[in-house]
Amino acid sequence: MRLFARRCLSRVRGVQALVEEWDLHAHHTTLVADLEQLVCECLDVVEVTTLAWQPLSAMLRMDPNTEEVEFAGQALKRALGMLEAAINELRIAISYADKQGHTIESSKHLEPALKQIRDLHKRCEGIFPTFDPVAAEESRAAFLRGECITTEELLRELQGSGVGAD
Repeated sequence: MRLFARRCLSRVRGVQALVEEWDLHAHHTTLVADLEQLVCECLDVVEVTTLAWQPLSAMLRMDPNTEEVEFAGQALKRALGMLEAAINELRIAISYADKQGHTIESSKHLEPALKQIRDLHKRCEGIFPTFDPVAAEESRAAFLRGECITTEELLRELQGSGVGAD
């Protein structure tokens, strides 16, 4: 699983570097070809990240509390954020090409891919939230002050019988 997560992160970093290093104004003669290649590379990486989610999702159902799952989940979440940023940068370049009268054929696949990445990123964010030390300390302090309910009270509340009801 770690290998797949690292592969995904590595491919995303590669795409990110290609998009960042590509100079929009220095490549007028190869504008369309370059953008087509960048879009295709992004679409390939979207596929890799989607494939990386499948075994991670299966591991979440089998044993969600392992270091392996946490590492892979955090790596995938980071990769998805980076990929979304790279695709947004690429969209700016495609918009520029459109204004110059060029059509980037493969760009029509970019919006559905971006939606897929955003949806997957949102799922990862929900499953693998970023640790917030301030919130953790506030929660700990509230617990120490007695501002909490017991597991039994929580279960009764969820079952609808009310807190303190027998």
